[in-house]
Amino acid sequence: MEQQRGTGSGEPGGAGVGRDGEQAPIAGLLEFLQRAAALETQYRGGFTSDGRPESVAEHSWRVCLLATVLTAQQGAGELDVARLMRMCVVHDLGEALGGDVPVPEQARRRAAGEATGKGSPSGRISWR
Repeated sequence: MEQQRGTGSGEPGGAGVGRDGEQAPIAGLLEFLQRAAALETQYRGGFTSDGRPESVAEHSWRVCLLATVLTAQQGAGELDVARLMRMCVVHDLGEALGGDVPVPEQARRRAAGEATGKGSPSGRISWR
């Protein structure tokens, strides 16, 4: 049985396009999801309301909830809510590879001319 391929649109639900420009099979999407699952056990510099370390996944969920509540209460106006939600979901994906780098540490690294730890120079996470 041949594996089905996605739309190549780069959106979740399609397998997307690989690094060589060819359409990636569903295995690429599954690898992306497995790597993103690392956010469940990657901890941030912050803490939950009960004082334990917060995982990146918990943080991302809270950001999505915040965006949902605020757009429902305030009204979305001309805001593209679907785009906002996609941004909320993916904004910390790089932390699945490099971990959380708190803002003060990022500033220190920038001042010292070091890499900030944001982004993923070698281990790109992408469904595209």
